[in-house]
Amino acid sequence: MEKYGALLTVDAEKFSRHRDADLPHLHMEIRRALATACTACGLGEAWESARFKESTGDGVLAVLPGETIPTLVESFPARLQEALAEAAPALRARGLRLR
Repeated sequence: MEKYGALLTVDAEKFSRHRDADLPHLHMEIRRALATACTACGLGEAWESARFKESTGDGVLAVLPGETIPTLVESFPARLQEALAEAAPALRARGLRLR
């Protein structure tokens, strides 16, 4: 049994300012950005096999193995920012924003 895990929480800024019809698309974009960021920093398998992953509507709550903590702290934020920057032009074209 694992002694501890890493709690990853993500919350989109001003999510509810978007039209209700756009919210599911934005949520899926959050999940895509998280998966992309995890893969980019070597945590793809940990993300896919997370023992707990829950939608919060405007974000995600996940429990990853404890050994992922150094990568989550050191390289994950930059990879997540890159994934969000990559998605930004297509989102802006639809009048959406994800931060």
